Amino acid sequence: MIKKVKSLLLLLFLLLVSHRGHAQQEATFAQFMFAHQLLNPAYVGAKSYTNLTALRRDQWVGFEGAPVTQALAVNGRIKGRKLGWGLSVLNDNIGPVVNTSVSLDAAYHLQINEAGHQLAVGVKIGAQNYNIDTSMIQTITPGDAAFVMGDSGELIPNVGFGVYYHHTRFYVGFSIPRLLNSDLYEVSRHAYMICGAIFNLTTDWSIKPSILLKQSEGSPLGYDFSTLLVYSKRFWLGPRLRSALEAPLPDSEFGGSYGLLGGVHLSPNWSVGYAYNTGLGDLSPSFNSGSHEIMIRFDFNVRDLRTLRSPRIF
Repeated sequence: MIKKVKSLLLLLFLLLVSHRGHAQQEATFAQFMFAHQLLNPAYVGAKSYTNLTALRRDQWVGFEGAPVTQALAVNGRIKGRKLGWGLSVLNDNIGPVVNTSVSLDAAYHLQINEAGHQLAVGVKIGAQNYNIDTSMIQTITPGDAAFVMGDSGELIPNVGFGVYYHHTRFYVGFSIPRLLNSDLYEVSRHAYMICGAIFNLTTDWSIKPSILLKQSEGSPLGYDFSTLLVYSKRFWLGPRLRSALEAPLPDSEFGGSYGLLGGVHLSPNWSVGYAYNTGLGDLSPSFNSGSHEIMIRFDFNVRDLRTLRSPRIF
């Protein structure tokens, strides 16, 4: 009986996440301020040095078939040029459904004034591989043709764009990272706006708020807000809220959540971060152990933390 219930739940879950024509939500990270490249191609080359960022997010830990997302992104600036480059790989696993995407990013950075304000325009070109591991599906009727012959292995091309206005004290960007769709796997087109700034409180203490606004077809305008308290440009800690603007505080109706972010610069080159959040509603803490996310970052050719002044890169 338990196996049948699990099969029915998995079947319902699969239909929700992979049915033809059903619009899907794109994977995002709580530590988005460390991975703007995944959302906005115009970010690549924003700094003079190359950086490599790896993230892993385990959502709803303890819930069978819960999403697990990994990302690896690298970007830099072509020496002596106004051009930035980037490469990113994103793997999103939800139960038997696995989506892997690879993207190439390019951006042109134009200095607006002598104060260091820059405007960048970027493009993203890539492809996504969509797969269903039918061996993970236990159907009520053995050998159900609907799953034995399920859709799998389609390569979906993608094009995206973004604009990014940045300075050492603030940034704001707008992007649509996915413009193309397919009949097999329809991802709801998302538009993102990211904003952030740095405010010095004392010589050692500063505060860095960041907000991500997300709009997708058929969904309310959502936000992801965090405020990090930074000490000595090395340690950071702060709360995170995610909900819809219709419900300013996290609300179960809109899949809201709250959590905590923290991290440290181990050296001028190495940084690590951690984020925890718990949701409201049906997948509340009584059904799982929350969501956990780890970030590791390496900045090439950086010898002094004073170089890391931007609110995008601590």
